[in-house]
Amino acid sequence: MNDIMNLSFRYKKVTNDIYRPVIPLQFNLSDGTPVTVAGLLDSGSDVILIPRDVAESLELNVGRKTSEIDGVGGKIKVAKSRIKIRLDDGKRIYRIPHALEVCIQLSDNAFDDILVGRVPFFGEFIIEFNEGAKRMRLTPSHRH
Repeated sequence: MNDIMNLSFRYKKVTNDIYRPVIPLQFNLSDGTPVTVAGLLDSGSDVILIPRDVAESLELNVGRKTSEIDGVGGKIKVAKSRIKIRLDDGKRIYRIPHALEVCIQLSDNAFDDILVGRVPFFGEFIIEFNEGAKRMRLTPSHRH
């Protein structure tokens, strides 16, 4: 029996010709209510970037300390927070055992989805993109 947990996700169809590697990210609100939001896997992004309105709806603690990060469109003002994430591919649920650092975009939002960048998310998994099949596979990179 193969004891490696693989999570498999289909790309999300955006238009007739465009598909994107979007995964469902699950969080718990402060009262324990589970919430699922879309996260675009973005190997070109350095961080997990959450639009402010999404962060507020997830009841994330937005600290007073802010910083700037470089984005495609220039500098982005952010606040940092931490959040626990679960992934559910319809066959199994995987809980990342520790909270991950996220950047909350404080400036105008240019997108609605969470951008799931390399640090720290990609370090948690071996990620395989299969463009031809429009699928991705995530395998936890280590046991916790």
